[in-house]
Amino acid sequence: MRMDIIWVPEFAKMGALTAVDDLPGFAEMKDTLFEGPLSTNYYDGKYYGVPLNTNCLSGCWSKSLLDQLGLKEVPKTYDDVIALKDQLKDGQYLFSTEDTNTWATAPLFYSLGGTYTNEDYTEASGYLNGDASVKALETIVKWYDEGILGPATLGGKPDVSNGVFRGEYLFAYQGPWFYTNNKEEDIAKVQSGLLPAGDGGSASVVGGEDLCMFNSGKNQEAAWVFARFLMGEFAQTAQAVGGGHLIPTVKDIANSEEVMSVENMDIYVQQLEGAVSRTPHPAWEKMSDKIGKLFQSCLRHESEPKAALDKLAPEIDALLAEK
Repeated sequence: MRMDIIWVPEFAKMGALTAVDDLPGFAEMKDTLFEGPLSTNYYDGKYYGVPLNTNCLSGCWSKSLLDQLGLKEVPKTYDDVIALKDQLKDGQYLFSTEDTNTWATAPLFYSLGGTYTNEDYTEASGYLNGDASVKALETIVKWYDEGILGPATLGGKPDVSNGVFRGEYLFAYQGPWFYTNNKEEDIAKVQSGLLPAGDGGSASVVGGEDLCMFNSGKNQEAAWVFARFLMGEFAQTAQAVGGGHLIPTVKDIANSEEVMSVENMDIYVQQLEGAVSRTPHPAWEKMSDKIGKLFQSCLRHESEPKAALDKLAPEIDALLAEK
């Protein structure tokens, strides 16, 4: 099954998937893959799939606003971006996320030094409510209050797509599909570029699909042969250059001349190096819902970041402890 990456731990917990660690060729394949996409298949000490394709969010920058601000290239840091605030006109903002959900806000939160858990995905306390995470969320709230972070973050107008097209947002967080899902005349108004870096670097979030085999399958050997074919040069290249803008997970193929010739692909492959996976755990969707609601509550000043994160961290610990 071509499975969304956030589903793999949940299906693995059910006992529905075949572990691939000891299957022929996996050990060699593992070393050729981007670490972020590969990690989405890991659960309870084993790998339950391979990363078929990947994507991430990167920066979609407004050409007209770059020109207005006299910028010949996109700013490299959030400090550089914030320094432009006083040059904006009424109705203009520096950037906006598309929502408060974790897919939309993780790149900003992680870039500012925040994190959801430790590296082993076993603890949230001390991490989600650590000093760096509290500071990151306080900064996001402050920027929203000051009109630096735009209204689309809480569902307001302008929305992120029209905002960058019309020069109302300097940049927005968008995936590679953005450039094939919109009209050519609108895409001509924007350019791709890496997201700014903060204390946590230029961070993004890993998306994509994994390829998994079910324990109930009657043709396991043939299924694995087919899976290996889909991880090979022909199939990995085809999904990238065939119009879908799906990023290969095999590093050498992703960086090949043919794949790099696809418009904007080089930016997304670079951005992927700093992308973080959404916590690979069966209870991730429950965690994500709680984190997204907390961000919204803080932005609406219904909660204070430190108190809210201190309260939520033990709840996430409890979910992480579930096996």
